[in-house]
Amino acid sequence: MNLIIPTEDFSIGIYTEDWEVEDLTMEQCGDIKTDSIKNSKLIYLLESEQYLENLYLNIENNTYENIRSFDTFNWNDSKMILNLILYKESKEFYDIFIPIKSTKQSKKLIRSISKLFKNDYCFKKLKRNL
Repeated sequence: MNLIIPTEDFSIGIYTEDWEVEDLTMEQCGDIKTDSIKNSKLIYLLESEQYLENLYLNIENNTYENIRSFDTFNWNDSKMILNLILYKESKEFYDIFIPIKSTKQSKKLIRSISKLFKNDYCFKKLKRNL
């Protein structure tokens, strides 16, 4: 999963232990590691807050369309975007996007997610960049 601020050069990447991440910039926090227990808690959090109700795919030309309707969102109109990376055993992966429209909602979600991971520096920096 990536937590992305569309208007800034900053994001947080949360990946499993076996996923190799090359963070080539100083502006990213792309190496927060997770495991199946934390992933389960993260999914529960997203479900309970109903973030998984509106999932979007990048169709083409940076057009993001809801998988259940013809709704779209504009990348730069969101305060924060969750990018969920679904990886299948067949080596396929899918990028799913969840736009977060308000700063208040974004900060609330960041607080909830930061409780699962021990990296206060990155999450505080993410909140400051909102």
